[in-house]
Amino acid sequence: AGGDSWRAASELRRLPDSLPGLGCAIPSDDHRFFDFTSSLSEKDDRLLYHRLDRFVLTVDRDWGRVRLGRQALSWGNGLLFNPMDLFNPFSPTDISRDYKTGDDMVLFQPQIPGIDDLQFLVVPGRNPQSRNLGRDYSSFAAKAHFYRDELEFDLLAARHLRDNVAGLGLSGFWRDAAWRCDFVWTDLPGESDRDDFFSLAANVDYSWTWFDKNWYGFVELYHNSLGWTDYDKALHDEELTERIERGELFVLGRTYIAFHLQCELHPLFHVFLTTINNLEDPSGLLQPYLTLSIEQNIQLTMGAALYYGGHGSEYGGFSDPASTYRFKAPSEWYLWITAYF
Repeated sequence: AGGDSWRAASELRRLPDSLPGLGCAIPSDDHRFFDFTSSLSEKDDRLLYHRLDRFVLTVDRDWGRVRLGRQALSWGNGLLFNPMDLFNPFSPTDISRDYKTGDDMVLFQPQIPGIDDLQFLVVPGRNPQSRNLGRDYSSFAAKAHFYRDELEFDLLAARHLRDNVAGLGLSGFWRDAAWRCDFVWTDLPGESDRDDFFSLAANVDYSWTWFDKNWYGFVELYHNSLGWTDYDKALHDEELTERIERGELFVLGRTYIAFHLQCELHPLFHVFLTTINNLEDPSGLLQPYLTLSIEQNIQLTMGAALYYGGHGSEYGGFSDPASTYRFKAPSEWYLWITAYF
């Protein structure tokens, strides 16, 4: 990693009261069971590192499956926002979701009649300072997935770090459209200023043909009661900033609506537009982009991220009275080529 963006992020990270998680290019292994990441060379304008992100043993038997080691797991029905995905969720602004950061975990999937999928999960974690294993740094979770008529259900129960978490997911069809909804309740530890909070993600998607072209779109509503409308106060909310720093939460506000539209102009050429809007500011993000399959295993992606909103809004930028800083997400454009092998 390198360039002007890395240099600017390095300077910002050294400032006091900088936004948690700002510009972190390397997934940290300080809290994971194994340390498979090593920095080879780190300077203000560049970074060279290596990382082993998959190292897993799978055992399949008639009674079920056991997976041990560093692996990726995704839970929940969200398309952009996913409150039920507790472990390394994608950011709602991520365009490429081919690859997810792994975690060190033990996953057990027993075969039980009447339950389509039952998963038990243990994610052992360490104190980032002492590297000692501890319950407050580990997670224990169970999720059941089953069908009833035309509905699908997900039930989640977890002890995630110091939080008790319960979740309910529903999905089904309404005419030719598919809908999904996840509700997650989190009981915070006793020393917290708040007792609990809840998150909700609900979406509906639909595909159709128009002018002899294939179209696809969805709309998603997201609400998080942990968020704020005064963003300078949000930066000093430990419960909120801890989750941002851990990569579990990506917004400061409460209620958002997102739209996504995709058109297949040619089987090898697709154009997309995603918008994420804070309903209480208002402010938001526009993400137009396109993909072109150059060869069977080579894809070109080009697009932009354009933030809008007035001063004092989440995406338009706001000032922190406790410091001299103004926080604003920078608009950008990008071009990358992906090769599959």
